[in-house]
Amino acid sequence: MGSSMKDVIALLKPGVSGMAVMTAWLGIYMAPDGLSDFALVFTTLVGTSMLVGSANAFNMVLERDVDSLMSRTKDRPLPSGRMSVQLATMIAVVLGVLGAAILAAFTNLLTMGLGLLALFIYVALYTPLKRETTQALLIGAVPGAMPPLMGWSAVTNEIGATALVLFGIMMVWQIPHFLAIALFRKDDYARAGIKVVPVVRGNENAQWQTIGYTVL
Repeated sequence: MGSSMKDVIALLKPGVSGMAVMTAWLGIYMAPDGLSDFALVFTTLVGTSMLVGSANAFNMVLERDVDSLMSRTKDRPLPSGRMSVQLATMIAVVLGVLGAAILAAFTNLLTMGLGLLALFIYVALYTPLKRETTQALLIGAVPGAMPPLMGWSAVTNEIGATALVLFGIMMVWQIPHFLAIALFRKDDYARAGIKVVPVVRGNENAQWQTIGYTVL
């Protein structure tokens, strides 16, 4: 049972989910009187974390063949065979439905819509496009930057200028982060057929992009 729980937690990528919760909280904090309603803060963070967990689980289901080819991911629950595809899919669906329902019931429809949009972009666009084009990097940065926008909208029921600035900072920050991983794991990505910048355009191009986005 302990091993099973570890695999469920790994399926949800707790590091990614934790970052999403932290940046969603930042959006709440930056909104006018954002921390005045504890119930709103709590339900926003819970609903957001569930949607992020759902996206991560769907991602692992769709990329289980690719994960088995990379040293960084081959021991994940699905490629290792410790978890069935059916169970992982069920977890992804349940978390997605519950997360959307919580946001709709306790925040507002705008926040729920932003969360579902992020889920769709991550699962239906970013995940398959990683095998087709390096531009998937920019597409994947959009859902990663959505949590602070959701935190703001949960409080205000609108998308303000401050929220868009937070969204932009998060989106741009992710790109050098991903490029650094791609440089470090270049051979892994090449073996798995993932179209990352170092594999397609070379290390120097990736390094210049990293510098450019970091300055931005």
